[in-house]
Amino acid sequence: SLVTTSSLTISIISFLVYRSEETKTLQVKLMNMEGQQLFTDNKDKFKGTYQHKLDLSNYPKGIYFVQFVSDSKD
Repeated sequence: SLVTTSSLTISIISFLVYRSEETKTLQVKLMNMEGQQLFTDNKDKFKGTYQHKLDLSNYPKGIYFVQFVSDSKD
């Protein structure tokens, strides 16, 4: 996923992006263009819908990447 911030964009993003019917480990990462991790959320034994609001107002304008990693076997 790609997230862009600018002076015209709302500084809070909300994403409802991951759903799992099976229990899994889930890791969510927010990274900048240099690959630095700015946010990480780890969920053990996750099942259901992942939803998170992230306030980007303290980050500089730019492009950010959201990565979802699970132990899915499919």
